[in-house]
Amino acid sequence: MNTQVDVENVDVVIKPSMVPAHQGWQTSLCDCFGDGCESFCLSAWFPWLSISCIGEIVDQGSTEWCCICFIYLIAAYFGVWWAYAGWYRGKLRAQYGLPESPLPDCLTHLFCHWCALAQEHRELAARGYNVLNGWDGRPQVAAVPPPSRSAPAVQAPMRR
Repeated sequence: MNTQVDVENVDVVIKPSMVPAHQGWQTSLCDCFGDGCESFCLSAWFPWLSISCIGEIVDQGSTEWCCICFIYLIAAYFGVWWAYAGWYRGKLRAQYGLPESPLPDCLTHLFCHWCALAQEHRELAARGYNVLNGWDGRPQVAAVPPPSRSAPAVQAPMRR
């Protein structure tokens, strides 16, 4: 009896309790170029994309990135982008047990928005996420198919 496992269609939900707790953030707020320019440049040039990818991961795929982006742009229009981004920073901190530093979440985004987005990006990347892919870039647990119980196929000898 052969059983096959469809590895491509397996969804893995990562709960905060499954992620090892750390003493604090992986990188500091001012370590903007700790990964080269990827996180900071994305956050500085395209903050709506950065917060969308981070938010989709924090919400574990329950909110589409385009909805997060739309709400961020509306919040930016009314000048409260820092409150919306700070809310997601608080959710990220709660999931991973991170300290609220150097300032409260909303104030961190108000005074140093790009650096805060870059730090959140680096934090998720350090935890194995491909942040630019949002929730689809989450770490995958490899499913190992059960060993085959049938004998291996014998190849026919080569002929000229």
